[in-house]
Amino acid sequence: MKAINQKEVDTFKQNLFSLKKRSVDHFWNLHGKKLLVNHKDYSIISTFIEEMEFYFYSLLQFGYVNSSNISKVVRDFQGISYVEPLKNSNERIFALTTWPVISIHPDLGKYRNLSSKSFQQLIISHELGHIMNRSWKNESIHFTNELYQNNRVKSILKNMGLNSYDYLKEGFELLDEVIAQEIAEEVTYFKMNKKRPKREYRTDKAIFEYQPYLTNFNLYGEFQEVAIAFAKTLSFLNITTKDSDEVILQKLVKASFQNNFISLIKQEFINEGCRFDYFIMMLAIMGKMKSSTYQFVGLNQKKGSISIHPMIQTYYEIGKLNQEIQKTYTYVKR
Repeated sequence: MKAINQKEVDTFKQNLFSLKKRSVDHFWNLHGKKLLVNHKDYSIISTFIEEMEFYFYSLLQFGYVNSSNISKVVRDFQGISYVEPLKNSNERIFALTTWPVISIHPDLGKYRNLSSKSFQQLIISHELGHIMNRSWKNESIHFTNELYQNNRVKSILKNMGLNSYDYLKEGFELLDEVIAQEIAEEVTYFKMNKKRPKREYRTDKAIFEYQPYLTNFNLYGEFQEVAIAFAKTLSFLNITTKDSDEVILQKLVKASFQNNFISLIKQEFINEGCRFDYFIMMLAIMGKMKSSTYQFVGLNQKKGSISIHPMIQTYYEIGKLNQEIQKTYTYVKR
């Protein structure tokens, strides 16, 4: 592995300084310099910059960012226009990324086992994860457009009662949420110098109708097990019999840093007969789950039932079938 180019690190630091200046200038243009610098709405800018720097160095520490992709990562972060305090009356919304602007709630309290400071770190890290995922998400939109032009795909969606382009697109968005959250959890507990908690069973009345799911996420826990099941269908992750679900998820995250992440998924399933059909079904159910969760917290205007209880068992069964019929799928023996 080549050593990290120090010039890229220096460029990141310069960009960080410029981002803070743009954010402060934007804030003062809106509120005037009379607002106290220690006001919580203003201080979120400095906090974000500090946490962003720690996030970047954590990615280097974890090996997600290396000599082959650091230039891309630095460019992705450079694209952020400014950071601002989030003004939103919805108590379930902690932050929003509306490219190229990131909005963070300035007054976050404790959450689960996290202090208010650690929860703020988690939220900021999650939003930075969305920035990291932008390039492959854009590629996923092109792939989704291609899929939805296929009459076979439309027929599958119609038979599932999920006859909408949006469910395919939101299936990839669920992967975006999980990858962003997995990294955010790693970074947050790394800064706390604590081991992440083990996965535990939780229930959700609205989405799962109390059907339990396993997770150790502080947020988006209902997505974690679903994403792991999808990852198990991807032969390019080189999953072994010794790999725990946690390791499998980390392999998915690492793969997402590759420039050809979506191309690898496309190559995995295109022209693969039943595997392609199962892929479409899994992607659509993931999309329904993501859509239902956003509908529940008020982030979209969709109507109708948000329960995915009848579909979730089907999802896992399809996932197992998809693994079993992989032509090239073999567990690597060590």
